[in-house]
Amino acid sequence: MGYSIGRDGRTQWRNTDKGICNSAWKRHLSEKPSKKDRIVLYESIDFEITLREVLFSLLILGVMSFLGFLVHSWIDKKVDDSTLKYRQAVAIESPDEFRHAMDTDVGHAFVRGKLEAVTPVTSKLVKGEYLRIEVRHQKYQMHTRVVTYTTYDSKGRPHTHHRTETYWSWDTKWTSETNSPMVRFCGSEFKYNKFNYGCAREEETVVGGGLFNNERDLVYTTKDGFTGTIFADLRDKGFKGRADMVRADIEKYREGLAKCAWPYVLFWLLWFALTVGAIVLFYIIDNEWLEG
Repeated sequence: MGYSIGRDGRTQWRNTDKGICNSAWKRHLSEKPSKKDRIVLYESIDFEITLREVLFSLLILGVMSFLGFLVHSWIDKKVDDSTLKYRQAVAIESPDEFRHAMDTDVGHAFVRGKLEAVTPVTSKLVKGEYLRIEVRHQKYQMHTRVVTYTTYDSKGRPHTHHRTETYWSWDTKWTSETNSPMVRFCGSEFKYNKFNYGCAREEETVVGGGLFNNERDLVYTTKDGFTGTIFADLRDKGFKGRADMVRADIEKYREGLAKCAWPYVLFWLLWFALTVGAIVLFYIIDNEWLEG
């Protein structure tokens, strides 16, 4: 309550307490909480981190972790479905079983046996018979190149320069490759390109070169006759596609194919980055509602 002057110049008694209270309440709502009312753990020019924001970020971390384990379970089921063919595949190690499995369309199978060339190949550059021979003829030649470099004067100003350098290298002029057209694996014959020979040991032999010879041959040879394992879909008296040849035995190869870890690693890396990004974004934005 209080006195006020009316239009006629007389003093009047008015209740002004209500207006004062409303004005003060609006001013209170518009003001930000003072630092005395909140605990600031970190402060910079752009943003600050309070204790309540840290506690709320722990809640975000918990929710994201819970959702992450749900997605992990879904991925686990999908991986189990995709690796079922490896766990149920039959194991074959005898030529008779291998031939019978191809004739009866047994399906997915692990087969271990000896692989050898039906017609081994030779070269006058190396001794012996091999499954495959590759020759790369090289010549030692001089080359030039322009090199750019920077120097600085006494005042620290940069100056760009160019110079021509000379260097020598062995350059491949031509390449030739020969291999046995047919191979015998576990007692049955196949075309050479039915297998990927990643496990085959390749040897390098240098022929020529030296101090007074600027030409040489690099000879890469794959020895004939080694034991390996394949995973293939045995149908129509053969198998579909091209099979990878590995040196591991059947059970180790099965375990390696069935244990598929990369989907989990990729998912958790992406999920971790998403979680960290969400928490950092939460710290950056204005969270006055949390402090109110």
